[in-house]
Parts: sequence; structure tokens; C-alpha cells
Amino acid sequence: LVTIGLGEGTYAAVAAFLNPGDEVLVPDPVWLNYIHVPNFFGAVPVSYPLREENEFQIDLKQLEALITGKTRMLVINSPGNPTGVVLTPEEQRLMCDIAKEHNLFIIGDEAYREFVYAGEPLQSFGEYADAAENVIVIDTVSKRFSACGARVGAILSRNHELLSEAMKYCQARLSVATLDQIASAALY
Repeated sequence: LVTIGLGEGTYAAVAAFLNPGDEVLVPDPVWLNYIHVPNFFGAVPVSYPLREENEFQIDLKQLEALITGKTRMLVINSPGNPTGVVLTPEEQRLMCDIAKEHNLFIIGDEAYREFVYAGEPLQSFGEYADAAENVIVIDTVSKRFSACGARVGAILSRNHELLSEAMKYCQARLSVATLDQIASAALY
């Protein structure tokens, strides 16, 4: 689904499946929309810390300890904003396994996917076919093409129920500006 930037993609993904009282695991530090958007819908953001003394890596034991019967979603961005940490394919695999085991959605914020500088492979949560029902990739053209202000983003998922619910949210607003869509297509 084409969205008005990554922000609207976040709203649509959260609106599609979260109910008041549901919990969303979000990294700390985080882009603040991952706290404000769940709050807007009555869901509860629960922080999992990314600390310098641990090189801003996700502590899997600590993360799993935060999962409760109310946890419905896990937010991960890689490369991380603002930490810059890039998950390895093995770490992404583990995140997918955790999501499947606990029946969670992963929001894979991939706005900075190409911003890797140490030879890391380009990767996406969308690559894990066995976790397709659990994965929601959110992306934007503004970072990739240095096109800040071009409010064009996307929600990508193989979960048809998610896309159907997110489409209801997307149909309740005006479309992405035609000029921005044409320019984004040309950038790709």
C-alpha cells in the first residue's frame, strides 16, 4: 500500500490490528512516532532498551521477558535510528522466530536499509517467507533518495488480512500527491 510517508504507514499498520490495551514493544531510543501512534489508538508502548554499553544491540532475553499475553507487535528498525546498528541476518531470523512463537507482528522499519557502511548485506524482514504472516515492512523514499519532504511511503506485507485492514485506514484519507508518486517512480 502506498502511504503518505512512513508516518502514515505506521498509523495504518497499528490501526489495522491493535486494540486499546494491546502492547507494542519499541526500542529505546526510538523514533517517537512508535510511542505516539500506539498511544493514539489506546495501545501501550513498552520499551526495550538499546544501550551503549551493549553496543546498542537487542538483548534477546530481556526482549522476550517483556512479552506478555497483551503483546501484539514488535517494532524493529535496521539500520537503527538513531543508533545506526544493523541487524545480522541471523538476528533478523531470531526476531522472526520470536514473532512466530509468540504470534506477534514485526514492524520492520526499513527506511535506512541502504545506509550500511561496513559491507553488511542489504536485507529485509520481507525475505523470511516462513514469517510472512507476521511481517510488516514499512518504508519511505525520502531517506533512500535524499528526497525529504516527498511524502511517499509504503506498507509491504504478505499478510492479506493486515493489508485489507490497513486499506480501510488508507481509504479514509486523500491519496499521496500525484506529482510525488510520479517523481518517486522515476527515482526507482
